Amino acid sequence: MRSVICVALLLAGCVTASPIQPIGNGLYTVTADSQAPGASVGSTRTKAISSATDFCAQKSQSMVMDHADDHLSINHATTVVTFRCK
Repeated sequence: MRSVICVALLLAGCVTASPIQPIGNGLYTVTADSQAPGASVGSTRTKAISSATDFCAQKSQSMVMDHADDHLSINHATTVVTFRCK
């Protein structure tokens, strides 16, 4: 049981997010990526949304998601979130 928890924690830590990029008209984008065994779009989507939320919170605003695109292949998951701060 302990080894399952350790593996789960290691996998969760393998998700990275790009710096937030402005794309115009008040919209921003962030990409979260995982290249680990068992990679999931659930973990990348959570990371991307968390990064976007934190970015807007630093501006004392709330994150409003425009759309999210998920991509999954063997041992590779990516989520791109487009959002604005209001």
